[in-house]
Amino acid sequence: MKSKDSIDDDRRGNKNIYTCDICGCIIVTVDSDRGVTPMFLACKSTTNCRGTMTSAMYLVDPGLNPTWEWYRPDSIAKDDVAYNHVVRGGLLLREITDDKS
Repeated sequence: MKSKDSIDDDRRGNKNIYTCDICGCIIVTVDSDRGVTPMFLACKSTTNCRGTMTSAMYLVDPGLNPTWEWYRPDSIAKDDVAYNHVVRGGLLLREITDDKS
């Protein structure tokens, strides 16, 4: 198991697009920390959409403005559903806001 400091894939600052297979909406993400991100995720763009968003594999215009970011939490409880993902180098997704607390 790799620690967060030994992850080979450093995409910090890189942008990506995820597109929903049902509503067709997209989100633009940026990797704020070193780590891995998923190929697929539940639609984050449309309320109550049950679609699956698919990664563009970072083949996007770098001038895009991200509205979501992949980040590494400072800490995570062992009973959190994302614990194993984070411990293995995975990043979590959150909307970009002025307050990142």
